[in-house]
Amino acid sequence: MRPVATTKDLLQQATTAADGERLLLLAGAEDAARRSGDWQAVAEAWAALGNATAAERCLVRALQGSGHDIWDYRRAAATRALLGDHQAAVATLAMLEAAFLGRVESNGLRWRLLAEGYAELQDLVGARRCLDAGRERATTVDDLCALAKAHAELVADRETARRLLEMAETSAATAVDRHGVPDVGAWWTTAIAWSELLQDDVRAQASLEAGLARAADVSGCLTMARAWSCEEPSQQQSDAFQRCLDKARGFASTFEAWCEIAETMHELGGDVEAVRDALARAEALVTTPAERRRLVQRRRACLPDAESGAEPVADSEPAGLLPQELAESRLTASGWMLDAGALLEWLRPRLTEAMLTAIAEEDHGYDRDENFAVLQDIARSGRVPVPLEWVPREVMELSRWAEGLHVDHVQRAFCATVLCLAELTAERFGSIEANLAILLESCAILGGEALVRAEGLLVALSERPGCEPSERAFATLGLLLAAVQRDPQDPRLAPLAAHLLALDAELVRSGDYAHPEHGFVLGATHFDTAHAVWKRLVHHTFAEWRDDPGRPTLTEVVRRLRA
Repeated sequence: MRPVATTKDLLQQATTAADGERLLLLAGAEDAARRSGDWQAVAEAWAALGNATAAERCLVRALQGSGHDIWDYRRAAATRALLGDHQAAVATLAMLEAAFLGRVESNGLRWRLLAEGYAELQDLVGARRCLDAGRERATTVDDLCALAKAHAELVADRETARRLLEMAETSAATAVDRHGVPDVGAWWTTAIAWSELLQDDVRAQASLEAGLARAADVSGCLTMARAWSCEEPSQQQSDAFQRCLDKARGFASTFEAWCEIAETMHELGGDVEAVRDALARAEALVTTPAERRRLVQRRRACLPDAESGAEPVADSEPAGLLPQELAESRLTASGWMLDAGALLEWLRPRLTEAMLTAIAEEDHGYDRDENFAVLQDIARSGRVPVPLEWVPREVMELSRWAEGLHVDHVQRAFCATVLCLAELTAERFGSIEANLAILLESCAILGGEALVRAEGLLVALSERPGCEPSERAFATLGLLLAAVQRDPQDPRLAPLAAHLLALDAELVRSGDYAHPEHGFVLGATHFDTAHAVWKRLVHHTFAEWRDDPGRPTLTEVVRRLRA
């Protein structure tokens, strides 16, 4: 299987192509576009060539699939302005304004961003109209602060901005989260607004004090510790920061609470001895193997080196589990080998430091070093830190979406493999459909051994305890696609196809087919972000398939998949 050129790839090639070839590449980029952002990029490329008709055609498609996204409409308005049609640019924003007026919920940020769009087009009347509509609907602290920012920066109305911030403080005094716990983050939001918009540091610090006074749990106290850590260093700032931590310790009574305190102190540059003390208190509350593994992970993250004054953390306790500990290797009754770790073992020696660095930097470089340390540990040890926490789960989830001609598929397959292995635990983060599609496509592009080894992980995922029926169907579909690519004459394919038909029939009977319009198996999920990948895999796998009368169930599955 070969990588598919994306709209981005074709547009990049067009920038250096000769005139005739450039037009062909732009037409190809338009044909490859699937998302609103793709259509926008092609429209901008056509506009740069002065082809208003083609640009407008792409903009219409972009807005049809945008779901009233403010950035899509602002981008389209900017392109129409570039084409010299100011009236069409303003009308683009007016369409979105009309849609916002028809909504019941308040959203100050939405109105602020729309007002900014009008201001970019030099339409201050439209900007003020949006600010008026936002004020009429504003109820939350976020609404009020967003609109205060717009009044201060767009129309230089500092007095209205001040009144809005005073209203925000009134709202912050009673704000609660979904559990009914005081939402002290609202006070941090008002503090930022007082300081950045009106340069009123006295009111800003008063907001932070109010937030700390209202904090009613560990998380609330640590939120205010982060808020105070952003203030200019002073004795007042240092004292307030310490009061936040002391109050958090007073609330702490669980393993997770003490770990959260340790992580926050480490993140904010707190005293190493205090970090070690918090981790020791967490250790005293460990009751499960999973908590023991989490403690090891947190110790390695928070006490990593000699420069901090911390003693090196011993490696006597593993920071994760080996794949065979997540799912024991065995030959299943249906004749397939369950081997959850075979693919990871093949990928590990092929990973380079550059690949791990690229993954670690995926979230705009945020938590880069922490992500790299965990990724490196997985690559070296073959152990998966379970449950897979934000570091490194977030960067791995972002990395899996890489597409196009320049993707490193060892890197991409590694991310998808670890995410799939993490789903073998009882603590899961969502549906596996997208991860499976990415895993299969990268292995198909890598070919040979990668695809063979993927089968063992797909078997493990299809047979994991507590597997949702739709997830079992997708894992079975993945196994079928991998096995057909390896050997279309494998005698186990017909029984596997029969099993997939049975799973599909059960989903239909139970009413679990969320979107039947997407077709066989693919319609059995709300998680359709990787449907295009699944369809590419089906096309590649069965491109040269011929009906086999001797295997009617397999032929029926192929027919349904290609329908």
